[in-house]
Amino acid sequence: MPQLAPLADLSSFLALDPTQRLALAAPLAESLGTEFRALTALAGAGGMLAVEHIPSGVQLIAVPGGAFDMGLTEADKAEIRQCVDYDSGAIQSTLQRFEQTCSPVHRVAVSPFLLSVAHLKPDQVAKVSTGLPRSDILEPHTAAAFMKQANVFRLPSEAELEWVGREGGAVAFLNDGGRVWSKTHQWPNANAWGFAVLSFAAWTADQWHDNYEGAPAAAVPWTDGGPPSVYRGTLMEAPNTEVELLFGLSASRGRMVDQEEDEWPVGLRIARSISV
Repeated sequence: MPQLAPLADLSSFLALDPTQRLALAAPLAESLGTEFRALTALAGAGGMLAVEHIPSGVQLIAVPGGAFDMGLTEADKAEIRQCVDYDSGAIQSTLQRFEQTCSPVHRVAVSPFLLSVAHLKPDQVAKVSTGLPRSDILEPHTAAAFMKQANVFRLPSEAELEWVGREGGAVAFLNDGGRVWSKTHQWPNANAWGFAVLSFAAWTADQWHDNYEGAPAAAVPWTDGGPPSVYRGTLMEAPNTEVELLFGLSASRGRMVDQEEDEWPVGLRIARSISV
């Protein structure tokens, strides 16, 4: 829809004043169908558009498109230096492990999409899919089932979640938490775009790859046809140490193959593409 053209590019959207942004809410909801309604307030300090999926009550934020450098970047390292004792052995050892799985850094183009403000609750999972159990913790096979049974939604890609975590490239840490934690030892629960608990593990549609060699240049799921096995959000509690803080980086990624009782619980955020 021509009215939604500013959502194609983050800089174009951010150039709009709040009134102009809210004027996009009604045509956005209309483009999505009768099960959606526009929210009348902008989300987060960044002033983002939001809609609600009426049957489930799930609120979603419209994420503008753009491009960013995915992976552990030099800009990330510069910000890390401001937050921790960068040259300590523990920090360097952890960063080396990150670099093994978060490189090479590569440019990724992102198309606009919707993403749920928070993880879905059990009853919401059932309302956005057909036949999926009422559970907010998914194992790989149920995450794969969601991809087939979701009604109008899908799992986000790994690149989409990193774009959101970076707030379009503005920050290195989720919720800009590195700067906050280094000063207060507190971890913020939401980012400037209005997304809650991004540091909690959430499924992506991607299969695990040990690094980004051969990764797509668009923010689409990187899969060979198997079930999803990548989650984003590797910090379930506020960090107590500088090493733990590194797991709040937007670039941090995790792998899940089979869910065991003592393993990290991986929840569900939902996404939907936006046509502009």
